[in-house]
Amino acid sequence: LRVRCQALPSWFVLRRAYLIAAGQARRRPLPLRRADVPLHLTVREDDDELALDFAHRWTAPAFFHARKNGRETLQHVKGQPLQAQKAYLEEDPVRLANLIDVLNFFETLGVAIQLKIADEEMARRWFRSVVNEYWHTVAEFVENRRAERNNARLLIELEWLFRRWNV
Repeated sequence: LRVRCQALPSWFVLRRAYLIAAGQARRRPLPLRRADVPLHLTVREDDDELALDFAHRWTAPAFFHARKNGRETLQHVKGQPLQAQKAYLEEDPVRLANLIDVLNFFETLGVAIQLKIADEEMARRWFRSVVNEYWHTVAEFVENRRAERNNARLLIELEWLFRRWNV
């Protein structure tokens, strides 16, 4: 199923991706539940617009602080041992929340690509270097977080993106 969207919120992409995976997606326009967002999906032949939508959301003013703080965090924790990374992230909850927001953005992108509702080639051209930088820097932190939370699936789609785009 390929979809057309305009300014689609990430919570909806993830919801739609899980519905498609569960075989519960509808083929007619699907209205959003949030009344304040007048958007809908319709079936179409290509999925370039959804990949572009991810690029628009990445550069959106509403995501600026998460992106900026995520970049600053990467620069600070790059090359640091795991304990130093954890200490730096835990001393400021906003810093950790912004990093998690950025990682979740890429997690959602990975789900959309796997379910073929976003164009992988276009997304790869936009995000490959950023995904590489984030994953190289936080891989050990993510592995540790998986173990602490006993959740092997934590950010697995981000890891999938990294491995797929670096073959």
